[in-house]
Amino acid sequence: MAAKSFLLLELVCDRESFLAYAYQLAAERRIAEGIELAEPEKYKWNGVNGWENRCIASFIEGGCDHFEPGPGGDMIESPTWKDLAEFLYKGQFME
Repeated sequence: MAAKSFLLLELVCDRESFLAYAYQLAAERRIAEGIELAEPEKYKWNGVNGWENRCIASFIEGGCDHFEPGPGGDMIESPTWKDLAEFLYKGQFME
């Protein structure tokens, strides 16, 4: 089953939907942190529910990847609320 934040990501189109997404993502991360703290050896290399980047620096770097030029040379010059939500989404994963 997909995480609720992933479902909300598809709906981001304005400030309100972005904030709903961001708050849900934060809530899911808090749950993952609790599970990881309860079983640190089990989650030594990979986090819970796909959270690969568990420190803020890695999270930001993973998100920044979203704004780098892609293989076709496309670069986001004027980000939308959806682009900002995708920045947060991509921050969960290794760049």
